Amino acid sequence: MSYMSKSERRAQIIDATIELVVQEGLHATTVRRIAARLDCSPGQIHHHFHSADELRAEAVREVYRRLEPSVEKAMQGLPSREKL
Repeated sequence: MSYMSKSERRAQIIDATIELVVQEGLHATTVRRIAARLDCSPGQIHHHFHSADELRAEAVREVYRRLEPSVEKAMQGLPSREKL
């Protein structure tokens, strides 16, 4: 891994986590597997995330952030009951 700012590195780790979930499923998202994908040590990932659970949760939040505009657009004009 080359030098990146802290926010860039976090984003890279989250993106790799999301890619791994898409390709191999949530069970595959271990810190070691993510580190191998990024060609870094697990310690570098733990520097940014205290646990694999914290990393997975942040990845889920990021997916939601990315999808939210599309979901909101799709729900425009729907009755309240259908939005639920």
